[in-house]
Amino acid sequence: MQRRLQQKTAHQHAEGAELDLYEVLNAAFEGDRIRRVAKGSPGADVIHEVVEEGKVVGKMAYDRKNRGDWKGEYAVKLRKDQIAEKADFAILSTNNFPKDKRELSTFENVILACPARVLALAEILRGQIVVNHQLRVGSVEREKKTAALYEFINSPLCGQLLDSVESLVGKMKQVDIEEQNAVSKACDRRAALRQSILKANGDFRFQIRRIIGTADANE
Repeated sequence: MQRRLQQKTAHQHAEGAELDLYEVLNAAFEGDRIRRVAKGSPGADVIHEVVEEGKVVGKMAYDRKNRGDWKGEYAVKLRKDQIAEKADFAILSTNNFPKDKRELSTFENVILACPARVLALAEILRGQIVVNHQLRVGSVEREKKTAALYEFINSPLCGQLLDSVESLVGKMKQVDIEEQNAVSKACDRRAALRQSILKANGDFRFQIRRIIGTADANE
């Protein structure tokens, strides 16, 4: 199986990654319009149109790269696609980051996020798009908000908060494992007790039958 996976072409890996990204977004934002860009066509992998009250109020562009080392050209290309689509935000889902960056960062006005962060990030950005629309925020103010958001993403505080989240998630997983182990042990003890109850009950009934003379001699 490992050899088969290793023999897959980069195109096949990318195709599967894009499919997963599309499906995750489509399931999370049922009221929005989410589409995959056809293979061979210019543009981002996935376009996400934010819909409120039947109207498109904003747009996000996504790419996902499941390949070797980090390359700045991935973000540069997505930035161009974002501009062409007139999208509010561009998100590059990747496990590879520029030096000294990880999980969440920005590059050339593109947000870089590990796959585990993309959905939560999309929810936050979608919320900002909706609020901007509802408050009729002008382009200058939108740019200020976006710049402030990007500044936070690249700040030590953001990294610290992410580390805190990761730590708490790890602890919760450990609690789940301990709970599963405890449940498994409880099930084993319950099964052993059930067998002991059945045996004690059988012994009790045998003694009653022996006293009243109905016990089988072979028992």
